[in-house]
Amino acid sequence: VQNRYQAVCERLDQKALADLPADADEEVRIRRLTEAFVDWLERNIRIDPSQYLWLHRRWEWWPERMKR
Repeated sequence: VQNRYQAVCERLDQKALADLPADADEEVRIRRLTEAFVDWLERNIRIDPSQYLWLHRRWEWWPERMKR
């Protein structure tokens, strides 16, 4: 089957950090990039949720040692 897959690349860093001063704190830059990635991920999942598979049990499960 031809043209079955499509890859899209975006530079999230350019968009997310455009309005920050060059000497912005590293923590601020990391937070801004993380927010940009999560926004991008959410937009793409909403386009076609059937293509998304969540394997990480982040909120549903805690190891026994962390429950104490």
